[in-house]
Amino acid sequence: MKILNQRPQLLRLEFSDGVAICAHKARVPLNSRTSMMIMGDKDLTVKVLETEGLPTPRSHLIQRGSKQFDDVANPSSKDYHAVTAFLNTVGFPIFLKPNKGSQGRKVFRIDNREALDSSLLQLAGGRNEYFLLQEACFGTEYRIVIVRGEIQLALQRHPLAVTGDGKSTIEHLIKRELKTLREQGRKIGIAATSTKIDDHITRQGFKLSSVLADGQHIAVLANKNLSNGARPIACTTYIRERYADLCSSIYTKLGIEYCGVDLIEDTRNDVARPFIIELNGSPGYTHFIRSGHEHPEMVKSVFHSILRAAHEKQRQAIRSHQFLSIREDRRLAV
Repeated sequence: MKILNQRPQLLRLEFSDGVAICAHKARVPLNSRTSMMIMGDKDLTVKVLETEGLPTPRSHLIQRGSKQFDDVANPSSKDYHAVTAFLNTVGFPIFLKPNKGSQGRKVFRIDNREALDSSLLQLAGGRNEYFLLQEACFGTEYRIVIVRGEIQLALQRHPLAVTGDGKSTIEHLIKRELKTLREQGRKIGIAATSTKIDDHITRQGFKLSSVLADGQHIAVLANKNLSNGARPIACTTYIRERYADLCSSIYTKLGIEYCGVDLIEDTRNDVARPFIIELNGSPGYTHFIRSGHEHPEMVKSVFHSILRAAHEKQRQAIRSHQFLSIREDRRLAV
């Protein structure tokens, strides 16, 4: 493989057999437009997963800028009762999130109806049109990268957390941890005084001014996105042993050739149950690369698999085109 032309964000790659592909940023032409559309729409992802019998949390879609969104908080409206029926089915807590978007932006944990109505009011003036109410799953979170049904990399994601020294406040410990992460080159999109952090530690009985005992360890965010300071630990062998068939189904049943699978292993009932939370058609690797010396080689191996798959797909397309051309030539010659 060699690079024939390099421009900002765009590469044209030619393989030794003459087959060439173009890549924009880290996006290789592997998934179909339909697959990317499904993965870019959380509600559509849920519906497709449910149709194929794959485990995913129960969800309910609401629309902003419409009568439905306005009436979610109106007890006399039909939409209020539709949301109420969903809440009665799944219970609290739930998560409220934009139907499109990534990195955990504008994701709210909702613990009661009052909090839901308040969060909807906060979102009323935003740019997102649709929002998803989603059943909460709690357990170990993973990001799994699959290429044509094969697990290439799996990460267990640990939330942003701090350990007490018996002297420093939680706020000071968080600022110190965020400073360390940023010195690693990671762009962390949350501040120590974030409302989400304050809410999460309050649920545990702490304040930002609280002083943890020496060695006391607490998570300061429920969100386990790497962009919010979560720590990734590679666990590819473990995931291959447990979820190879489930991940293979995303390719064989949905036709998705490459994606990042966000999966929660829910163990609340003493039985590990996997739930697919989201599918990401353009998973990022920057945070993982910068959080461990051995991680760049792992990501390099992933991209080798992606390029091999893209090369094979392009070669098959060329063969198909050649076959059709030959058949057409023969038809015209008769």
